[in-house]
This record gives sequence, C-alpha cells and structure tokens, in this order.
Amino acid sequence: MGFSIFDLFKKSPFEPIQEQMKKIKECVYKIPIVVEHLKEGDFQKYEEDAKVISHLEHEVDLLKNRIRDNLPRSIFLPVPRDTLLTILSSQDAIADCTEDFAVLITLRPMKLPEELHKPMDDFVNIVLKTFDQIYEVVMKLDELLETSFGGVVAKNVYEMINRVGELEHEADILQANLAKELFKIEDSLKPMDIFMWLKIFNKLGDVANLSEKVGNRIRLFISK
Repeated sequence: MGFSIFDLFKKSPFEPIQEQMKKIKECVYKIPIVVEHLKEGDFQKYEEDAKVISHLEHEVDLLKNRIRDNLPRSIFLPVPRDTLLTILSSQDAIADCTEDFAVLITLRPMKLPEELHKPMDDFVNIVLKTFDQIYEVVMKLDELLETSFGGVVAKNVYEMINRVGELEHEADILQANLAKELFKIEDSLKPMDIFMWLKIFNKLGDVANLSEKVGNRIRLFISK
C-alpha cells in the first residue's frame, strides 16, 4: 500500500507538518554546499546546486498541496485546522526563500571575495543553527499534544522558541558585519557585484527570519 498523508493525520495532526519540515531541511542544508562553490567561483557547480534546491522546493510544494488536500475538516481534529494551515504556510516560506537564494546566484557568474569567506561562514552557520532550532521545536509538537500543551514539555518548547529568537538576532548582527566587510572592499568590486551580494545576504538572512516566524506561530497557538 502506498504512502498516504491521510494516514499520517490518523496518527497525529502534526506528523504531516513534521514530514514537510524534514523535506525543507534537505533544501536548507544545500546552502553551505552552494557557498563553498561560490567561494571557488565555480558557476557550473553552483548552477547545478541551484537546480537541486529548486527540485527539493518543488517537492516541498507538492507535499504542502497533498497535506492541504487531505487535511480533515472533522470537528474531532485535536488541533484547529487553521492552525495547521498557518504553520504549514510559514514553514513553506523557508523553502521558498531558499529557492530564491538559489535563483539569485544563477543570474550571473559570481565569486565570493576571499575577504568575505570567514564572515560568510559565520553567517551561514548561525542561519543554519536558527533553522535547526525551529526544526527541533516542530519535532516536539507530538509531545506537546500528548501533554495537552502544558507542563514541562511546554516550558521546554517555550525556551526553545525563545532560543530561535536569540539566534535570529545573532544572525542579524552577523549579516550586518558581513555587509560592513563587503563595503570595506567596495573599491575592488563592480557596483552590480555589491548589489548582488547584498541581495544574497538578505535572502540568506530571511531563512533565519522565517524560522523565527514559524516559532512565533507555534508560540501563539500553544499559549491559547
């Protein structure tokens, strides 16, 4: 018998959300690979990376649509349908953002200046840590349901969500530092290069921003 999204809902309303997040993680975890190829200035390699990201994002979209189409309307669903759809859309935005980053890097040949290698690595690492933290929150949703969104588990999840916000703030700081390092070498770059790198930095930063947004969505419904 084939895989059924509806069967997942019979086990837990959060399992489909978690399945979506696992696929999004595949997408997000391509970012460091792309950055390594950007350091090398290997357009062919990071163009191939971008195709992989685009394919993964498409799989996320297909999964999102399947979940929406099979989301029960029954009054017996233990979590409001609108809540699940909101989390679903918020998570999907992370994959969309990752694909936007992939599209940006293919618009023209790019090579990350050597002076930016270290600050870029630091920035990407904190972006991934922010995503990892919200990923762990989503994987805890079943435990929250089992405890009726209260007790020690809820307290731990609140702390984890708070940590997402802290990491996102750190990502903002490192993004600003990265931009400052870029402007230190602006005389050696073309204006369009500066423009493109800033766009790329912003799109990567949005992965952290959107991760925080998912956390805020989850905080909102468990606090009701």
